[in-house]
Amino acid sequence: LPISAIENRPVALLPKVDVNALRTVDTYKQLESWAVDHVRIKPLAVSTVNSAIAAATQQSGSALVIQGSPFSASRDSELFSAEEFTARCRYPASLEKSRVALSALRDAAAVSKKQLLITVVPSKAKTIGYLLGTRLNDLMGCAYNEDLVIAELAKEFPDILKVVDPKRVLKYAPRDPYWSGDTHWTPMGGRALSEIVLAKVANVDIITARRILFDRTVPANKLVRGDLYRLLGFSKTSATTRIATRPAYQLQITQSPFGTGPRVWGWTSPQPLEGATPSMLILHDSMVNVPRLTGQFGNVVPEGYDVHWSMAEGLTNLPRVETVVLEFVDRTFLSKLLSFPGVDPAVEDDVRMAAAIAYLAAS
Repeated sequence: LPISAIENRPVALLPKVDVNALRTVDTYKQLESWAVDHVRIKPLAVSTVNSAIAAATQQSGSALVIQGSPFSASRDSELFSAEEFTARCRYPASLEKSRVALSALRDAAAVSKKQLLITVVPSKAKTIGYLLGTRLNDLMGCAYNEDLVIAELAKEFPDILKVVDPKRVLKYAPRDPYWSGDTHWTPMGGRALSEIVLAKVANVDIITARRILFDRTVPANKLVRGDLYRLLGFSKTSATTRIATRPAYQLQITQSPFGTGPRVWGWTSPQPLEGATPSMLILHDSMVNVPRLTGQFGNVVPEGYDVHWSMAEGLTNLPRVETVVLEFVDRTFLSKLLSFPGVDPAVEDDVRMAAAIAYLAAS
């Protein structure tokens, strides 16, 4: 039986969803009620998005590359991973369950008196998806509900949760916010995250953080990437400008400190900023790791650790730090919250998420 029959009430109606409606919490509540009464919303959404991908690529399946228009005359046609769209269809967006996960993180940090910052960074599709033209609306079918939930969570947890504005990515990198043949943002685009992290760990306002960022870093030589090209069978890459820490502030880096693993780095800074947190850890995915952005903000902190989510189980080997930064990409943020222990019985607990909570709570 549908939930409406069990609860002896009328079936919830699907609300009209447009740009203005998506800005209101009431719209989300109506969507959530409709989803409860129509338990096959996610399979239907997945089917719709996969159909849109098939139409866009003239192929079937989800592990594909979708081509958009060039970002500028000097770039190749922009490539997007189909996973940017299908990942957002994995589970129904849930405001209530997401609250539980964020509360658990906040409570764990409070127990050990650590500072906590959770950041959600925009995927390529979120920032420059308009290059897909009329196909974007169908491809983003599962993302609209998630974006609404994320926006509401940012309002309810302003002390710990910051969502990186896609406009800031474009502000820092108007010519190349993301590699044309890759899903990751460039080091220039990544400054949109660095300014937020820097403000937190340096204990300054965002305007001061931006000044420090420019004072301590400088554009340098080129970096290349091309994961999406390789998926298409091409050997080509796309290049962008690297952001280097100025020589006076360059980090002293140790790989795999305390036997943690290959995707863990420790650092010390030769000239930390007075008033900054004494120590920090950033737990992140590859939006930070490739290229690693740690040098853009870590130089203000005396010592810290850079840990990829895949290495989270090794957090118990690391010393206690004063400030913990958790970085997520919007396309997987809510699904990861559901995998925190005890949040959703229908979603298997992820030991990496349990390790993050345990590290936060440890004295």
